[in-house]
Amino acid sequence: MITFTECAYATDGGSLSLLGVTENGSRFHVLLDRSIARQRSGSIQLFVNDTAILRRSPEAAAIVRQLRNATYASGGVEEYARTIIEHLETPTFDEQLDADVAAGRWTEAIQLYRRRHPDVGVTAARAELEKRRSR
Repeated sequence: MITFTECAYATDGGSLSLLGVTENGSRFHVLLDRSIARQRSGSIQLFVNDTAILRRSPEAAAIVRQLRNATYASGGVEEYARTIIEHLETPTFDEQLDADVAAGRWTEAIQLYRRRHPDVGVTAARAELEKRRSR
């Protein structure tokens, strides 16, 4: 069990930090790096005790469980934890696009694609998605 006692929000684009202690007294630090540079590159990254954690990995699932089972010093600290959980559980643009294409949800896939690429028409978007499907 982890007890989170501190949280911080950075003005670098919205990075979130949680600091807590484990039952044995070890420091436990969670950082969701949402800096502007990471947002522009599409590489928002989670770190736990300075170790990068991949989305959809067993480690990420374990972190979600730990955050859900943790105790929190305040509602503000818990709110930051919920934001980190949401980030880990929400599909990325590419994951959602691939899922829509695989399921044959062409309208949803085209709409999603065009939100990211508003200059691309419907026909061209469909062609790009067809290429994706054949990969």
